[in-house]
Amino acid sequence: TDSDPDPDFGSGDEEAFLRADPFPFYARRLATDDDRKKALTDSAQIAASQRPTTLPFRTKDLGKVVQVECVQNKHSVQFLFQLPSLSHHYKVRPLDYISHLVGHEGPGSILSFLKQRGLATELFSSENTSYHNFSLFSVMILLTSEGLDSLEFVSQVVFAYLNLIVQKHRQLPDNIIHEIQAINTMNFRFKEKSNPSATAIQFAKSLHLVAPSRILASAVCFENSFDQTIFEACLP
Repeated sequence: TDSDPDPDFGSGDEEAFLRADPFPFYARRLATDDDRKKALTDSAQIAASQRPTTLPFRTKDLGKVVQVECVQNKHSVQFLFQLPSLSHHYKVRPLDYISHLVGHEGPGSILSFLKQRGLATELFSSENTSYHNFSLFSVMILLTSEGLDSLEFVSQVVFAYLNLIVQKHRQLPDNIIHEIQAINTMNFRFKEKSNPSATAIQFAKSLHLVAPSRILASAVCFENSFDQTIFEACLP
């Protein structure tokens, strides 16, 4: 409104906006370190008690197709797979290995097979989301117009390939493990600068799950660790 002291001020009331120094305001209410610690502990306990503990999609919700009309002249299909939370497995990152297999672009891969038939141009696979109670693994394929018309066939190819991984790579070969670890190590060593604000948000989120000394390393798997049991648990 016209009476707003600053129309770009996104949250809080006029009193909060006009308060020149907010720190004495909070210090008066949390006078000691013990008070501050108790407030933070109580807040964390309340937040934890209110967190959902189940997977986001119920059994009856699975296997559904959701169609979205895109404004741009682009076609894509995304497959989402829900898993129990893997955020605490940041040292082994099992979905990195599955993503590597699915996203492989050489002969015999999903993308190579679809490209040969003029159905797709690109493929991306990764851990889409990871929260305290679930993780999502995503396979996204950019389709041609012919690929959009052959969506059922494209879906069959994706699930046939996933089934092939289950049959042939449940015991992951050492050469694939070492290749993935080498790539992740290189990505960590030569990582480009990222947006400071986005980086700060990512680190703040990670503090709920990762020791402060491991924050930088938790974004990639470069510790030469692989857990076969956790990897197999992620497979269908």
